[in-house]
Amino acid sequence: MNFKDRFLQISEFLAPYKSMWVNEIIELYPDGLEAYPREWIELLDTLDDDQLYRLDCLSDYGLIENSELGQWMKRMNELCQVQLKEIPETENLPDWAFNKVKGKKRHEILILAEVLKEIQNDKAFSHLVDIGGGVGHLARVMAHYKGIECISLDINQEFQELGKKRLEKYPKPPQGRDVKFITHDFTHELEGEMTKKIFTKDSFSLGLHTCGPLAIKHIDCALKNQTRGLLNFGCCYNRLDPESDINISDFAKAHGQEGFNTFTFTLASRGHSSMTKEDFIHKRRVKDYRYALHIYFHDILGIKELIPVGDSHHREYWKDFGEYALSKIEKIGMETQWKKEDFDKFFAQDSLQKSLNQLFKANIIRWQLGRTLELYILLDRILYIEQSGKKAQLLQFFSSDLSPRNIGVLYTE
Repeated sequence: MNFKDRFLQISEFLAPYKSMWVNEIIELYPDGLEAYPREWIELLDTLDDDQLYRLDCLSDYGLIENSELGQWMKRMNELCQVQLKEIPETENLPDWAFNKVKGKKRHEILILAEVLKEIQNDKAFSHLVDIGGGVGHLARVMAHYKGIECISLDINQEFQELGKKRLEKYPKPPQGRDVKFITHDFTHELEGEMTKKIFTKDSFSLGLHTCGPLAIKHIDCALKNQTRGLLNFGCCYNRLDPESDINISDFAKAHGQEGFNTFTFTLASRGHSSMTKEDFIHKRRVKDYRYALHIYFHDILGIKELIPVGDSHHREYWKDFGEYALSKIEKIGMETQWKKEDFDKFFAQDSLQKSLNQLFKANIIRWQLGRTLELYILLDRILYIEQSGKKAQLLQFFSSDLSPRNIGVLYTE
């Protein structure tokens, strides 16, 4: 992949649809749908729930492939293609190696164990630094079963104490290496004395799902200390600061897009794993209830700004709308003269149901931009590394069904 060319293609693709990715749909009510071509929403109106599910969650564009919307989605899919790192998931380890390790984490560890062993064989790094290592599941597998000395780095000492106890419970095999737990926050001093002892010139570091700006700090730390390389997986993009954590490369500063905000980063953080039909139906219910409550605030109470109402338990969305609305209004400390039946009658209006239907269809369109925005962020990081004279790679490592944050930024000396 030519990273500059791909970045330019994505940037140019995003430009005409900026009003979609910088605004949450309900935030601009009653004018939020102006950014969405009417014929696109009308096309989605011709699809039933099963067809919408297949389009939204399984990227099945067959029913609309000859339409403008279908071509738009197909182009996004092409822009988001990333080379798959073909590593077999070999599981020849004893059961206790994965004690209390869930399926997603187990899949990631098995893949990364082979990837990191391959890198170690080629580059012979002295030790692996597992950033945010928690209780040390990955570090323990790498050290005990792959023969790579590891440092499990975390700021949570409680997690690390649990990890130390597990090392005692499951001692290393004869060919195993050591795991060292270090409580340290390197992000405050990228070249501090303790940081230099951990991120040595012969070390290699892994950041598996480094939240928000931690991914950038990881990259900076590896570059500043001239380590052997890194493998980083970003996540929680909604924690990024639009003033400092986007367009970090010179190329993106010159050719990228402006206007990134919390709504944009949240969209980039959307899950990319396949969703069940039941999950899709629930998502629609959640959107209908949230949108309806905000429309009540806007139309009935005259409140123009968006009021955060927070998430609710799954079952709360399957109660009558009146129960949901009253519980939310009470939780945020507002008052209302309306009773449950007033809210239920409001929700049942044909005009409101039509608005909710259009908003949900617009949400399906907007949701497709998530992966494209994620690629924009990751390519910016790749270009940032390359302007330091390093050769970087962008690869897909994990199954998207199990681990939606499956694209890693990799460079080695």
